[in-house]
Amino acid sequence: MTVDDLATVQNFAKLNKLTFDLLSDPDRTATKSYGVYDPGNETGWPALFILAKGGKIVFRAITDDYRKRPKVEQILAELDKLGG
Repeated sequence: MTVDDLATVQNFAKLNKLTFDLLSDPDRTATKSYGVYDPGNETGWPALFILAKGGKIVFRAITDDYRKRPKVEQILAELDKLGG
């Protein structure tokens, strides 16, 4: 999800030939409700959420530095806990 407007998101997807949906949150409603809103920059902090069926958050990683992300192995291990 990004706080960019829909046109920007659609252009990004087209330029990068993405075949999956991207979410646009220009009014920051979802960003704020997930607790990842950065008011100093009026954007969202880099975050990863893994949800179980039913929408329960079972893993989250939030950082103030876009260069710090969970390792693929950690993400796969968390997904494995859900059964794939």
